[in-house]
Amino acid sequence: MLSVVIPTYNEKDSILQTIKDVTKSIPKGYAFEVIVVDDDSPDKTWKAVNEHKDERVRCIRRKKERGLGSAVLKGFSEAKGDYFLVMDADGQHDPGIIGRMLKQIKDNDFVIGSRFAKGGSAKNWSRQRLLFSKAAAIPAKSLLDAKVHDPMSGFFMMQRKVFEENQEGVKGKGFKILLELLVFSEKKRRVKVSEVPYKFRPRKHGESKLGLKVLIDYAAMLARLSLHGRVTRFLSVGLLGVFVNLGVLYLLTEQAGMYYLLSGLIAIEVAIIHNFILNNSWTWRHRKKKQGFMKRLFSFNIVSLAGMTINIAALWFFTDIIGLWYLASQAIGIALGAALNYIWNDLWTFKSK
Repeated sequence: MLSVVIPTYNEKDSILQTIKDVTKSIPKGYAFEVIVVDDDSPDKTWKAVNEHKDERVRCIRRKKERGLGSAVLKGFSEAKGDYFLVMDADGQHDPGIIGRMLKQIKDNDFVIGSRFAKGGSAKNWSRQRLLFSKAAAIPAKSLLDAKVHDPMSGFFMMQRKVFEENQEGVKGKGFKILLELLVFSEKKRRVKVSEVPYKFRPRKHGESKLGLKVLIDYAAMLARLSLHGRVTRFLSVGLLGVFVNLGVLYLLTEQAGMYYLLSGLIAIEVAIIHNFILNNSWTWRHRKKKQGFMKRLFSFNIVSLAGMTINIAALWFFTDIIGLWYLASQAIGIALGAALNYIWNDLWTFKSK
């Protein structure tokens, strides 16, 4: 059985047509239900749904809670299906791909309706909005092991059992509930994801919910999810690598009597190899890597040395040019070096197949 969850707020003019389109698009004979979760819309979207004569359709009217993500989770808690489908009510998501999504969900944990996979598009968007959306997706992709073109899609299907296994910790704050579900699912195991391309359609009624608050919520969610996933593991490995570096430097210089600069170079390389092994087997453990082991080690070395160069350059620039206290400059340099080190490794060294 399929449970279709549609979060709404002031979508009275479009919700009934969306329900009709969804009903027509589900394969004949396939059991389904449609759950509209409405945040007490002033335009009485909830009333329009309640007056719709179809026993497969019901509406949950939330009078105190607000937010798309939490509305989706509320729908999941009331759903009866083996599969959950999430989509918007504004007509921009194409229900015509639901049949293809149902075929693929049997062999996947998630099936995503994608605007950016090959064959998909968002032609009605301005160039600026398209560029902004793709740029905003970069940090989202860096949190995931699975290769996903559209991690911020609001149109996706997932297996009920996957949600039940991983719902602990999911807050549902903001609009990008898919990204949060993916991150928490990947904490436990490799997640199988498929994408079905579709053409994002223009809105016919109502107004877009995209605004400053959505952007702030998205930034806050990225920061919160980073603490639960790969970024935390990466920083932990880096901190441990500092102690490895210092330990090797001390042993070679004090115990082996080696010249300290030579000891320093060896200590740096030992720390790099140590960090690579842990990042390869732990930080990016679920990712199917594109490069072979030795190529990844070489790439990691290059990225690490580049990160150190950026660190030193920032130390000089902020101290000599800007006039900051050298320790503050070093802190900035470390942050910049670590951030770029992580991004480059994610996009290059441990790139997915």
